[in-house]
Formats: sequence, structure tokens, C-alpha cells
Amino acid sequence: MPDAPHESAELETDPDDDASDEMEFHSLTIRKRLPGRRLDKYLRSNFPRLSRTAIQRFIKTAMVTVNGLPSKASYEPALGDVVEITLPPPPPTRLIPENIPIDIIHEDEWLIIINKRAGIVCHPAHATQSGTVANAVAYHANQLSSGSDPFRPGIVHRLDKNTTGVMLIAKTDEAHWRVSLQFERRTVRKEYFAVCEGEFRLDGDVINQPLAPHPETTQRMILRDRPCSRRRSPNTAFTSGIADTRRSSYSPKPGERTSFACIWPQSVIPWSATNCTAGAP
Repeated sequence: MPDAPHESAELETDPDDDASDEMEFHSLTIRKRLPGRRLDKYLRSNFPRLSRTAIQRFIKTAMVTVNGLPSKASYEPALGDVVEITLPPPPPTRLIPENIPIDIIHEDEWLIIINKRAGIVCHPAHATQSGTVANAVAYHANQLSSGSDPFRPGIVHRLDKNTTGVMLIAKTDEAHWRVSLQFERRTVRKEYFAVCEGEFRLDGDVINQPLAPHPETTQRMILRDRPCSRRRSPNTAFTSGIADTRRSSYSPKPGERTSFACIWPQSVIPWSATNCTAGAP
């Protein structure tokens, strides 16, 4: 059983360590010898919020000293030793608002609708990440839905980092679950625009192919060449949609072999995919 801190040490804490953005300094004086107790295990019993691996890393980087000198994790503290440890500030427990410009298309008492720019992620992937849409919206809005993640307030859906487009941000919990339910039931009409290589021979076509990882980068997916099959493995993802090449104001430059397509997920298209042929309305 680990010894309680008050039985083996006298703990002193820097009075300024209550600031969450500052390093924490702790000093422990060994009042009782602990035979066979390693330094890393001793510190683990006094700082249960820290893992033993983290403590060993602090010892290796000299953030832990014994009598003012660096030590080893295997060292056994002796009577009268002064163990000092400097800890980094704990990770934030809530999203930190940041003054990041956002393009607001519409705002009312329930929703904020923004035009997300490229190069910004929607929400933090870990507690210390910043510079996201969630950080920006938290700075702008006085109220956001709580959701299930304290680092994703108001975030109903996501767009990829380099994708631009409309994002819906919920300001109330009711708006959050109502809009989320619409996404879940696929009653939200999604419309994507993509720049494509080459020229289209048809006014529209159906995309119904299995997705696969890109062979050169983890940031993209590709369509496999084999045809769609209903009998597929659980790890195979399929994309299905309709591309309309006529709804475009994009004009390629002279000599540029690119086209612009409007793509809808097929599950929300109000007409039959069989009608999407050359010259079809």
C-alpha cells in the first residue's frame, strides 16, 4: 500500500501555482525513510493524477531534483532528502475562446451559420489544440449548446480542414439535438462543388463506388475501380451521389483541362438516378 503524503513528507507549494497557465512547483521533505521505495513510485503516491511514465519523463528531464541535483527514477529517497518537482500546467478543462475572424452568413437565437474557410479545423482533437472553428465561435457567441464534449460546444457537424462551405453552429441544446437529428435522418440537403480534371462528356452521372485510402497521403480517399457490390466487408466504405456538370459558373482558363461539378449525396436526391443521363433535366 502506498504511504499517504502526510506520513512520509512535508509538502510545500509555491503560492503562485494556482494560476492555470503557470508551472507548478512542489517541494517534499522526506520525514520517514521508505526502504525499497523508488523515487518514481514515491512521487506517484504523492501525485496520483500523474502517470508513472510521466513522472519518469520529468525525472529524466531534470524537472525532479533531490537535494538540488538531478536524480534517477530508481533512486531510493533517504531520510532528510528534499525532493523538488516542477510540473507543467494541467491541460485546460474547457474550450478557450480565441479572437479568430469568422464569416457569419446568418445568426438568430438558435443557430449561427458560418462560411468556413480553408485551412482551419472544426474543433480541437486534444485539449491543448487551438485555432479551430470552435475556438472562434466561442469568442463570438454569448451562448452555445453544451453537447457531449466540452471542447466542441455548438458543433453539430464537421467539414474537413481544407474544405470550405456552410457550417451550422447550435446556440441552444434544443437546436443542437434537432439539427443533429436532421443530419442523422438525412433530411438535410447537402451540396458539394468540386474542381475535376478533364472534361465531362455527360451533363450528369451517378457516383457509386467503394472508397479506399489514398496510396500516397493519409489526408485523402480515392475511389476503387471495382464495381459496387452489396456483399462487402464491414471495413469497406461506399460513396454514392449524383454529379451535375451544368450547374456551374466556373470557366476554365484557355488550355486548362478542368471542369466544375455539383455533387449531392444520392440518399437525398429527389429524382431517380436513372434519369441522370446526357441531356436529362
